[in-house]
Amino acid sequence: DLRVGLAEVYDDYGGCVIGEVDGAGEHSGDNIMYVFPDGLTALIGTFQEGEFQRGRYATLKQRLATAKLTLEGVNELCMPEYVFSLIPEVHRDVSTREKLCDQPLVPDLYEELRVEVRKSRINSDMDGLFARRSLKAGELCSWYNGLRCTHEEVDGRDWRWNDATITLDAETVLDVPAAFVPADAFTACLGHKANHHKPNNARYDVFDHPRYGLIKAIRALRDIEPGEEICCDYGYEGDPEDLPE
Repeated sequence: DLRVGLAEVYDDYGGCVIGEVDGAGEHSGDNIMYVFPDGLTALIGTFQEGEFQRGRYATLKQRLATAKLTLEGVNELCMPEYVFSLIPEVHRDVSTREKLCDQPLVPDLYEELRVEVRKSRINSDMDGLFARRSLKAGELCSWYNGLRCTHEEVDGRDWRWNDATITLDAETVLDVPAAFVPADAFTACLGHKANHHKPNNARYDVFDHPRYGLIKAIRALRDIEPGEEICCDYGYEGDPEDLPE
């Protein structure tokens, strides 16, 4: 059936788009909202056929409910109330092979509330990713974006150029260029700052981000305390001398 009026559409990653649909039943126009999987953080602005185009981060005044029932037992949907954040306006900014992003120093509100970069406790010569607040097991906490390279390109170059790369899928590797590795050069996504460690308290996942498109994400494997370093298993195999220094 064709959607009409105010509608909400959930994606496969736990996000939800809410707003008035057009005559074709699509979320196109202004004052449309994408709500992140926490049910509280949102991007609000202009969408085209359900895809975020530009807008601002906001926090909902109440956590999004999957269904609201009237006294008659019929689902009642309303536009959630929210408060805009101080983060500047952002736009859909999917990386390519040549361009990482247009706003490398504009953070993502969802990520900013959960993690920060400090000197690693595993290796004091490196940065690390740390929890700003308590994270629940299964909670998404950070994003890993990069240039979209082929596996052939990445596999064919020297290891030292692959310090900040991660496989996205069978065709694509995400690569954070060396110029964007310093903590003060790229704050739009922080997932590349998570170090390798076993046992790991987090793992990599895939996420379709309204601003960055399909990227990697970091998900807590267990409850993580504030100030705890977030570490993933890089999946190194082979002899110890094969591991990066």
